[in-house]
Amino acid sequence: LSGRPRTTATYEENGTLVITGPPTRAGKIGFLPDPTPGVELGKPVVEVGEDAFFVTIPVQYSPSDSLGQEPVARGLLTFGDEATMTSYQISVPLKTTEGSDDSSREEDIEETRP
Repeated sequence: LSGRPRTTATYEENGTLVITGPPTRAGKIGFLPDPTPGVELGKPVVEVGEDAFFVTIPVQYSPSDSLGQEPVARGLLTFGDEATMTSYQISVPLKTTEGSDDSSREEDIEETRP
């Protein structure tokens, strides 16, 4: 998380990807999904408060469509409306029934530059 301090992405047991962090003045916050076999990301819901923003994305996992790959929710967290907007790569392993632990899964977040 060195690219964007205090920002986290977590896969919750209820089947949602939740991204949180401090608010920004860069404008609109968005999420662009990166297709992953067997993982379908729904429409992101963005909420911005005084102290934090929250992006909640429904996740559906279909093991039969995963092509033998580990399930991962991936995409770009974007800030702003321009083509040169700042964005961060999100990559969160999904906990599946074959998984070994019961905790939420946390992310890799990495800044990207156009």
